[in-house]
Amino acid sequence: MDRGKKYELMYTECSRLFCTEQKIKDDAVKIWRETNDGMYWVYKGRRPEKDEFGV
Repeated sequence: MDRGKKYELMYTECSRLFCTEQKIKDDAVKIWRETNDGMYWVYKGRRPEKDEFGV
């Protein structure tokens, strides 16, 4: 039983980002660690272990 009524649904979202000096430093350290981890796995995947071929 609509009787010509129109309904409108409104959805709003509000978000705020907080950025402090400590957060910037922590993020830089996190990126550095992730980069080092990635470099380790690339290096390990490209080079065999010393005794892998019995040399």
